[in-house]
Amino acid sequence: MTWKSDSEIREYVRGGLDRKGTDRIERRALADRGTQARLDALRHQAIALRQAFTFPPFDMSRIQVGVRARSPYRAMGIPPAAALWLQIAGMAALLFLLHRTGAYVAPPDVMLERSEGRVLLDSRPLSVSRSKRLVMNQEVQTSPGAQATLQLDFANRVVIAPDSTLVVLEPREGVRQVVALAKGEIWARFAAAGQKFAVTFGRGQYEISGTTAEFDLVTGDRALAMLPLNLAGGADAAPLAVLRVFRGSVNARQGYSQGQAVNRDQWMVFYGKASPVVGEQGNENFKLLRLDQTERFKDDLHWLTTEIYPLRAENSTLELERRLHKLAQALLEYRERYVVRIGRDEIYAFEREFEAELSKNVPEAQKRIDENKTLPDDQLPPKGPLRISDHDLVASAPLMREIVARWVSRADSFATLGSAAKTLLGRAQILETEVNLREQELTKAIALKNDLDKLIKRIGEDNAEIEKLKADPYFDLDGSKRKALDLLLEDQRKIEKAAGEARSKLELVRFKLNGFESKIDDGKRARVPLAAAVTDKQKTVDEISARQKANPYTAEKLAQAKELVEGLIIALEKKVIPALETAEAQLKLAKARLTEAKKKAEGAKAEFDQLEKQDQDLRVAAADRKSEAEQADAELKKAEKTVEEIQKKIDALPEKDRAKSPLQEDLKKAKVVEEKARGAKNKADESLNLAELSLTNAEKALGEAWQKQKDCNAEVVTTEGKVAEWEAKVSEGKQELASQKASVADAEAAQKAQEDAKAELEVLAVQWGEAADVLSKAQFALEDQDIALKKLEDDATPLRDELAGLLAAVDAGDKAKDEIKRLDTEKQKSVALDQEIAKRGAARDLIQASVDEMKTRPLIVNYGKLQADFEKVHAEHAGIEYLRARALDEDNREHQEQLAALDRYNEAAVKAQVQAVALLDGFCAPYRGFNLAASEADALVAKSKLMEALWNLYYSGEPVILPDGRVQQCYYVVAEAGSNADALRDLDQRWAVALATVLDRERYEAAGKLSAADLAPPQRK
Repeated sequence: MTWKSDSEIREYVRGGLDRKGTDRIERRALADRGTQARLDALRHQAIALRQAFTFPPFDMSRIQVGVRARSPYRAMGIPPAAALWLQIAGMAALLFLLHRTGAYVAPPDVMLERSEGRVLLDSRPLSVSRSKRLVMNQEVQTSPGAQATLQLDFANRVVIAPDSTLVVLEPREGVRQVVALAKGEIWARFAAAGQKFAVTFGRGQYEISGTTAEFDLVTGDRALAMLPLNLAGGADAAPLAVLRVFRGSVNARQGYSQGQAVNRDQWMVFYGKASPVVGEQGNENFKLLRLDQTERFKDDLHWLTTEIYPLRAENSTLELERRLHKLAQALLEYRERYVVRIGRDEIYAFEREFEAELSKNVPEAQKRIDENKTLPDDQLPPKGPLRISDHDLVASAPLMREIVARWVSRADSFATLGSAAKTLLGRAQILETEVNLREQELTKAIALKNDLDKLIKRIGEDNAEIEKLKADPYFDLDGSKRKALDLLLEDQRKIEKAAGEARSKLELVRFKLNGFESKIDDGKRARVPLAAAVTDKQKTVDEISARQKANPYTAEKLAQAKELVEGLIIALEKKVIPALETAEAQLKLAKARLTEAKKKAEGAKAEFDQLEKQDQDLRVAAADRKSEAEQADAELKKAEKTVEEIQKKIDALPEKDRAKSPLQEDLKKAKVVEEKARGAKNKADESLNLAELSLTNAEKALGEAWQKQKDCNAEVVTTEGKVAEWEAKVSEGKQELASQKASVADAEAAQKAQEDAKAELEVLAVQWGEAADVLSKAQFALEDQDIALKKLEDDATPLRDELAGLLAAVDAGDKAKDEIKRLDTEKQKSVALDQEIAKRGAARDLIQASVDEMKTRPLIVNYGKLQADFEKVHAEHAGIEYLRARALDEDNREHQEQLAALDRYNEAAVKAQVQAVALLDGFCAPYRGFNLAASEADALVAKSKLMEALWNLYYSGEPVILPDGRVQQCYYVVAEAGSNADALRDLDQRWAVALATVLDRERYEAAGKLSAADLAPPQRK
């Protein structure tokens, strides 16, 4: 049985879950046979251990007397203490023997959790009636288009990709879970901490191992197609395997070498004789493109969804994304080659315009400040970085002039004015963080100052309260009131003492009754497994009956399936395969020429890719550090709240019970958790500051490497056009081949399903009879236990009646006890009043000491300086954001003025669109039972429009400007820039509009109900 997380189980054990979470775990435990079997074993062990140490009372002296009667010279009786020590020694020896015989590595529990398509176990088709549990050294094979998922020890999962072979090996010393990837690809997640795993490949020459990790491993010919995009020179080598680690870390080694660590977000490429290469994962979201939300490898595209843009990483596939990304990247490079902008002239013009603007606005702002008539909020821009106050404008004007002067001095190094403006992003982010930190410090100073005022006010209130307490009627100045109460208390305690004698008899009766109650409880505990057994056996019988009713087997369906398989295989071998082989030979010749051209361009691209990878990695790292800091802060608040809640519970208890309360232990544990959370938060804040500083330095180096790359790719574009022509022809052949293979696979699956259903029906009949017999035996055992319990209840009834009579005799003593409490309460009120007066006086003195100490704290002493520093940093941040926004606005205006130069780019865009539409059409398989239009011709036109819409949303040279001024980019730009969720939601809405434009309302609503399961077998062009 699998759980959401280890923390959920720990919370359940210590009673920290709510009612809903507790019910969910207990229902799953009751429904899981493995869990119930383990619980039954634990119950039997507990009963056996209890019986070993619990015996009915027996007088050993009788044995000694009897032995002495037979032999008056020696006493043969064994003292009870010696017998107990003899039992303990025997059990220790037994446990030692069990430990010695069990010291071996137990094999893991391996289950075939899920299978799709044709899956083979040891080269034999998987049978429906066969157990899903795998044994050691068993081979799992997936055919093309098939997948399988293995579950190891209920916590670890291995997903086997199509056309792959995996062998489950025997465990070895220190390694419990061992598998060998003989061919293909796997995705694995090992989450059981403390249990080491190992995955071998390359005929056992290579091994990756670890304890907690999530990774993807691909071997053989498929590894060449899945090389990391940022691998320099990867196309020239023949890789043996590619490893990507998404969580945790693994150790990769060859033979008996020490190995090398591969950590989270890193990849490693293995070669035959050369050393492996390790690198950081780039901006390609490999995991999303390779796996869907159900942890299966993607092999098709759900392209008619109305909720989300189909080419987002969540829906798209790795092969399609890489080919579209290549087209978009080439088109973007073509655009940058022919649409030229002169950054030097743009910066010079901006410098003149911005200086004139400052010369006009700064004096006016200073005048308003002097007159105390600064601009109100309604006269400033509604939102955004252009919203700058008069004080910030005057204070930041020298800094803005200095930054613009630096741009002018380095004007030749910027491609556009926007490039110069983007250099301010890192500084703006650092200043934003500093503003937040200073604002937090200033807020603490203000809060401390408010606390100081409250404490001074509290001292006056305490003085008034002390005088009020002295006027209370219970205030006993000379002690006369308490002396009279003591006399009354002495009389009532005499009555209470008499009631104690009755209580002594009460305990004897209770002792006798407890003996019966213990037997009754033992009987009820023994009934629990019997009742559970009846329920379990009844459930088994019902399940077998339901499976018999649901069996789909008929002899007619089986015969039809066999005839269809034979006809499809003949057509595939004689017609489709020969035509595809001819087209692939021509494509191979064209690709050889393309490889020659690519080698010349890759050298220039390597340097830029490396810097770009570093920039993206640093952005991801900065975002991760920020998320970790926020999470650590939330954990600290949660721990502090827990400590406060436990303390409140302790304070609510009577004072005499607080020290012995179990809550004191919970309070200590909660405080330990609080201290750990506070340390984690401080560490996360330090990591965030370091990550943001590294990001600023990386962005500066990236701009300098971009220009160097642009001039080396023109020759590749020309050669790729020729390759695309032959790829189109090969794709047509592959489409027909894939379609025919898919038909064969469907027919074989239908035949296999009927054969398996027939075998299963025969097995179920035998299983039902056996289960019904077991159920009857369990019901008789439960009935016998209920009869024994009823007899015990009847024997205990007289003792319960006697106990009730004694309890009535104690009531009189209880009334006297209540009177004692009342009198004692009056006395305690008087004493408490004196104590309260003394306590308030001490508290008042303590508060006065706190006031004196707080006045010397740095936050109070330096309050004025803190406020001045905050205003200075805030003004610098506002000025940089204002300058950056102004420059970006001017950059956008320059872009609009040069749109006339896009004619040549549009010609290349048309050619790229034709290639992209053809590629998308091959991946967008039809949906079963769904037509895009009323006629076939109209459906072809509608699909062509949708393919164009998919491409235009994936890559478009012209961004969409919304009425509110926001810019909507294409998916290629959004994914490359790592934009936020708002940009992706805009793409989803634009895709929904495109669908609604092409389809009528009825078909649009029908498309919204389609799922990936409705796709026909995929056809690739």
